[in-house]
Amino acid sequence: MRAGLAHHVLFVVAVAVMLVLMIPRSGSSAVNVSRAELVSGTLRIEGTALPNRTITVNGIAMGTSGSDGTFRFELWGFAAPSDCTVDVDDGWATPARTRLTGCSVIRT
Repeated sequence: MRAGLAHHVLFVVAVAVMLVLMIPRSGSSAVNVSRAELVSGTLRIEGTALPNRTITVNGIAMGTSGSDGTFRFELWGFAAPSDCTVDVDDGWATPARTRLTGCSVIRT
């Protein structure tokens, strides 16, 4: 009977450790943007994230990362944000704030 209890305790401890390891670290991001550009109203975003995750740009779903975590999206008719940055997110941790090349900051 004690061996059964020991196995249950070990299982509970293992599950607890796995859950703690899954908690995102503060300020970390699973998203890595390798290309972010805005050319003639066409937004291009490329990078890596966690596999098979919905990738959003400024809260708008653009698609899903592949099984290897890579993603590449294009959106035509994109209006440049005044600060020329976008938040790219896979819903895991802190979004990756990314500056767009080919965009000019609007000063008011």
